[in-house]
Amino acid sequence: MKAVETTPAEQRLADELRPVIEGLGYQLVEMRAKRLKDGFAVHVVLHRAEGITVDDCAEVHTTILPRIQIIEDEQDINLEVSSPGIDRVLKSPEEFSVFVGKGARVLQAADGQWVGGIISAYTGELVTLSRAGTEHTIEISAIQKAKLDDTQEVE
Repeated sequence: MKAVETTPAEQRLADELRPVIEGLGYQLVEMRAKRLKDGFAVHVVLHRAEGITVDDCAEVHTTILPRIQIIEDEQDINLEVSSPGIDRVLKSPEEFSVFVGKGARVLQAADGQWVGGIISAYTGELVTLSRAGTEHTIEISAIQKAKLDDTQEVE
């Protein structure tokens, strides 16, 4: 599984925003940013074990918008804050650690088979999915695609 690449500018902005977002009690799952001809667009995806509400998104939006304006020296910022969604395609292996305890399905590169279950462990090189008392440990390099799947949580 290859991570979606971030630009150096996106990484710098994520590094600046992560401590603020974590200080509010959320995890930064994804951050995308791009300069537009008439401003700057930022998309932030948050996670929290208890879930994300509209009020949570509004709180983070209100808190980080002034910081982005200062960092980017831009007043016209289009900021979107959202939750990962129940069927999110995982865009980097590190997301497995964020979603431990959640249902997921992974497409194995070798045989093209989907394996589903609850993400029970992530080591950086391996992810373990548990379902009906059976554990499947899969090498990250052997995963073609992965996505959250809330139907996997029902046993």
